[in-house]
Amino acid sequence: QKEGLVREIVQHLTAK
Repeated sequence: QKEGLVREIVQHLTAK
């Protein structure tokens, strides 16, 4: 389960 990692990456990508 890499949901935590994916969520962190998504947050960084959507951290505009």
